[in-house]
Parts: sequence; structure tokens; C-alpha cells
Amino acid sequence: MTVVGQSDLEHLRIDKTFVDSDGIRWIVDYKTSSHEGGDLEAFLDSEVERHEDQLARYARAIARVDKRPIRVGLYFPLLQAFRSWSIEAAHH
Repeated sequence: MTVVGQSDLEHLRIDKTFVDSDGIRWIVDYKTSSHEGGDLEAFLDSEVERHEDQLARYARAIARVDKRPIRVGLYFPLLQAFRSWSIEAAHH
């Protein structure tokens, strides 16, 4: 997806987007990170913090053309883990 950014065009590559049976627009980003040792929950929390701005950009772009509520998520197939949250600010 290409959107007009602050000073030029911004190209966004959204891994997966769909609308669920409740009418929620989902934007899911796949992460192939692996995690060895330590606290998996802490690792997932840090990945959410690391990627939340990226997913907020995706949500703002989608919100320009789709007024449904938006949830975003990070999916870690190698870890069999998923984290999601709502994006409310996308509609302002």
C-alpha cells in the first residue's frame, strides 16, 4: 500500500489484513523472530513495544479507506505466539 507521508510517498507492506465476523478490521504482521532461553512473555512484550509504531502507521493508512474498528497483531509462527491490541487513534 502506498500513502502520502509527511514529505513524500510511503510504501507499506502489510502481511495480512481481513475483516472478522464482528466487523473488526485486523492487520497482522508476521515476525519470524526466534527466542532462546529467557522469559518468553518479556520478549513478546518488548516486540510489541518495538513494532507498535509500525502497526499504528498501517492502521492510519487503512483507516483512510476503511472506517471499521481496527485491531492489530503480531504473529510469531516459530514461537506459536500471537499478541494483539486495538488501535483507536487511527480514526482521529
